[in-house]
Amino acid sequence: MRTKHEDMIEIIDTFEREEGYFAQIGKYFNGKQSIYQFGVTKHGYNTIKRIMQFKPFDKLSQSKYQYYWNYGCGTDDDFYLDIQFEQDNNAKSYPIKADKKIGSNLRWFIEITDSKKIEHLKI
Repeated sequence: MRTKHEDMIEIIDTFEREEGYFAQIGKYFNGKQSIYQFGVTKHGYNTIKRIMQFKPFDKLSQSKYQYYWNYGCGTDDDFYLDIQFEQDNNAKSYPIKADKKIGSNLRWFIEITDSKKIEHLKI
C-alpha cells in the first residue's frame, strides 16, 4: 500500500565533496515539495548509495526510481530503514541495512512542521 508522498521524506541524492558527504531530500510543506541538503557521515552516504543502487523492479526499464523513507528501527549495530521504492506503477517497501545516524536525521526532518526551522538547508 502506498503512503502519501506528502507524509514522507523523499531521498533524492547523495554525493561527496572535498568538505565531506552530503544528502539531498525532499519534504512537503503546504502541498509543495522543497529540496534540502545536509551533511552525513560516510556510513550515511554509503546507506543512501545502497538504497539508490537497489533496483527491485524492471531492471531493463529506463524509468526513474523514487525512494521514500517510511521509518527506521533497530539498534546501533543492527539498524534498518524501511524504504518505499517506486518505478512507474510499481511500489513496494523493503528494509535496507542502514547507519542509525541517517535514520535519526530523517526522523528529525519528518518531525519538523515549520519550514522556517530548516530554511538554511534549502537548496
